[in-house]
Amino acid sequence: MNNYSISIVPLVENYPNHAAKAQEIVNWLSEIKAIKKEKSICTLDKEGYAIDEGAEKLVEFPEELPFGLQVCGLEVITQSHIFTSGERELETVLCPSCKKEMREYFENQVHLWESTNNFIIQCPHCQAKHPIHAFHCEPIWGFSNLGFKFWNWTDFTYQFIEDFEQRLGCEVRVVYEHT
Repeated sequence: MNNYSISIVPLVENYPNHAAKAQEIVNWLSEIKAIKKEKSICTLDKEGYAIDEGAEKLVEFPEELPFGLQVCGLEVITQSHIFTSGERELETVLCPSCKKEMREYFENQVHLWESTNNFIIQCPHCQAKHPIHAFHCEPIWGFSNLGFKFWNWTDFTYQFIEDFEQRLGCEVRVVYEHT
């Protein structure tokens, strides 16, 4: 079976106090019984937090949650990370200023971001500088030192995404990954 994930990624490349915020979010999700409190191997070869019965209130199609699946939990990422769509590569990247295509250039700059934490990318066409999140990517990608990857869950409700944004204090990007 192929696995998939839905990542909730803050639109902040270098989230301040990211480890403390990650624990705060884990505590919240545990309190509402969306995830189990104890870590287990419930993500792809990593420890995470297994799904719990409260997850049904957070998704559009609760009857489709795979409670019996071994890979079905929350992986918390607390280091600079590119949240990709998995097997699908970037098809399009548009500059927010001139709207010109710049996929290859952007991909090279993204790999520099991982090693340098330089959040600003300059468009090779119009020379405008923008934060990495400002560029329109298809499929959607995310970039941050904080992220929450839900393995094999179904689509979240709009309310859950809003609650997540409120707790993070910023907008988020939702990234769908297929492996």
